[in-house]
Amino acid sequence: MRFSRSLPLHPTPLRACIVAASLLVLLWIPSSLHAHGLRLVSYNPHPVSGTSVPMASLADSRTHDVNAYHINTTAEVNAVLGFADYGKPKIISNDDSGFTTSDVENWIDTVCSDVCGAGYPGSCPNPSGEVHFEHFDQPLTVRATEGKRIKFSSDFPADSHTILDKINTSCASDLAAYKTLSHSGNQLLWDNEPVTLVGFSSMGAVVGLNFDVEGYLDMLEAHRVNLTRVWAVEQWTALAFRKPGAPHESNGMTPFDGTLSTGWDLSQANTAFFQRLQYFVDEAWERGIVVQLTLFDRHGVLNKTLPGQWPESPYNQANNSNGYFAAGPTNKAPTNFLSFGTTGAGALHRSFVLDVVNALKTRKNVLYEVMNEPKTSDWSLSNIVTFHDQAATVIKSVK
Repeated sequence: MRFSRSLPLHPTPLRACIVAASLLVLLWIPSSLHAHGLRLVSYNPHPVSGTSVPMASLADSRTHDVNAYHINTTAEVNAVLGFADYGKPKIISNDDSGFTTSDVENWIDTVCSDVCGAGYPGSCPNPSGEVHFEHFDQPLTVRATEGKRIKFSSDFPADSHTILDKINTSCASDLAAYKTLSHSGNQLLWDNEPVTLVGFSSMGAVVGLNFDVEGYLDMLEAHRVNLTRVWAVEQWTALAFRKPGAPHESNGMTPFDGTLSTGWDLSQANTAFFQRLQYFVDEAWERGIVVQLTLFDRHGVLNKTLPGQWPESPYNQANNSNGYFAAGPTNKAPTNFLSFGTTGAGALHRSFVLDVVNALKTRKNVLYEVMNEPKTSDWSLSNIVTFHDQAATVIKSVK
């Protein structure tokens, strides 16, 4: 039985009162909007290296709403700012290596200067809503994959505090709770007003049970973070690798029924994961935080021997009962992974996407990202575009 029903929330008693009051307000929203929500989709037309032009046919597709670009250098930030916007907002995200905290601070200032005009740092009363920034926090992610608890301020490494302090004084818009994320042309809107998102992220914050959801999001809220990016399938944190080759499965979960040691069933949903996903999204909404949820990850299906990649992937046919997927050429993703449809491997992906969207279909602070860093070195561009467009169509079709 696939997951398809709405599951209960788990707020604290005080927040339960707040949520109950907000639900009374939501009764005044037209039933069609309340039932369907407003689902936005982002693509990651990842440049292969340096400042090269991204996958233009993916960036220009009519089926999605936002383009997200990953960078490692100031030159790449400036290049992305110069890319065509294709009538869509841009999210610039720093990658996982090759930078210092000072670099990230400068990149935030660069984006804010583009948003607010020359002369930033300073106040920005009229954000454009066109360009946004999201920080992937590697030091915090390392702590999480070591199985360490993430709850209090003291659990965040010094470098994490530096970036959080920077975001607190950045051009991030202050988002009121319980509003709706939408877009108009190349602007992102919150309650129909243009906003600038500046985010802080650790991709395993949903799947890793060592993340105390309220404690983690409290830290973000206290520093005016209004965007956090998480992954739906993130076996690094879910397995908590304390050292190479030593997974501790009690640390987290995947969206699929089963474990690494017992084997997964990709056709059966893990109800506990979807409860936690709903809980995370609702707690973020209460704090005025947008959740960018990445559905698929290229790195997690690369045929490498690093902990958390192909050998431990739920998609590795050696780890599941479904017979999908077989490894591609050395250090490459499975050649048939980008399947989407009603039969075979494609049906598994489609059902997974439907499970996620059905779980979150009334939530109004979610931005769905189809895949993290797809590259033409692993799949053909036409297959990448087709896969993304098929996924986006399904995301937006759920009633």
